[in-house]
Amino acid sequence: EADLSGAAAAKRAKGKLKHLLLKPTTIESVPDSIPNGCPSCDISSETIAMLESQLADLRIQFKAKDAENETLKIEYDQALTRCLGIDDESDSDTASKQNADDEELAEQIRKTNDANHHLSKMADALKHENTRLMQQSTHYKTDNADMQRQLEKWENTMDTLTQSMEFASTAIDQHTAEMVEKDKKISSLKQDNQMMLTELVKNQQRTAGGFEGLTEELDELNNQLTELTEEYEDAIIQVDELMDEKQNLTMQFKEVTLKKDDYEWHIGELEDEIVHMKDQLEDAINSAEQLTESFALQLEQAEMEKEEREYEQTLSMSSADAAPITPPANIQIHY
Repeated sequence: EADLSGAAAAKRAKGKLKHLLLKPTTIESVPDSIPNGCPSCDISSETIAMLESQLADLRIQFKAKDAENETLKIEYDQALTRCLGIDDESDSDTASKQNADDEELAEQIRKTNDANHHLSKMADALKHENTRLMQQSTHYKTDNADMQRQLEKWENTMDTLTQSMEFASTAIDQHTAEMVEKDKKISSLKQDNQMMLTELVKNQQRTAGGFEGLTEELDELNNQLTELTEEYEDAIIQVDELMDEKQNLTMQFKEVTLKKDDYEWHIGELEDEIVHMKDQLEDAINSAEQLTESFALQLEQAEMEKEEREYEQTLSMSSADAAPITPPANIQIHY
């Protein structure tokens, strides 16, 4: 005990007193007495009297504890006064070191505040970027939905064009078959006409009545041939028109197919862009969290360094020339 410095003894006494003062021993909120009788409970008068007696004893004990705490505080003040009785030069050095430590701590706090301000600005920027990315994502989703609807429209158009092409192909095949039949019939009529002409030449020297009969039959055959030729030419024109219509439908089908492929490519690009924006947003959030953790660790480190400096400063206040302090009898010092 004799080897303890005054500052160390004062520090231990201060810790003892602080522990006591943090837990005040007062029961001012307890009523002076308990009413006789309770309408809502079964408590006898003897029990109430015993509780009142115990309450009085507790008040006496608490008053004694308050007096003891007050005595401890007076002794602590006296010990602290003796501990701090060092020369002016030591006070000046201690004050200089304290000022330097305070300036260093102030600089550290300023840097921490600047870093927090920078982090706040970065967080605001990240929020703004997040909002912008969300708006852009919504815009892309709307465009994507519009393109999906346009793609469905083009697919329906392609189905309609496909049905039209199938109908045109069926009509062309049907007209082609009719043209083949008419061509065969025209060939047969031409053969019959040639045979009639041959027969007409052979029999033209014969009777006039027979010649007239052959001529009428030949005229009828020529009329049928003319009608079939006209029908054949009409069929050719219809086939040409159907071929042109089929070609137009084929061109439209190719255009729709190209537009469909283009829309599918754009939709894929939009989906990739949305995924990229989501990745950027996650990276920004992770960076903000890492910065927040880093600044929290720096602030905690600065507080720990401050506490260490305060502790070292308290120890440095002790001096070999200082008079040793004998702690009060009711203060126990543990080594």
